[in-house]
Amino acid sequence: PKQYYLQLKTKRAQDLLLNTSSSIQNIAFESGFENIYYFSKAFKEKTGHSPSDFRKSRIYTSKE
Repeated sequence: PKQYYLQLKTKRAQDLLLNTSSSIQNIAFESGFENIYYFSKAFKEKTGHSPSDFRKSRIYTSKE
């Protein structure tokens, strides 16, 4: 259950990173993470990218 819940929160964060201009900290809290450092670590473990790199790479590829 813990991994499933973490997956849901990470997916929510991905959606917010791609579709809003909210700060990384706000996205962490809106996604259900209580700690920005844990959010960054968990996000990178699940996606292979830091939240800021994920946002930058998706914006870059969406412009092509």
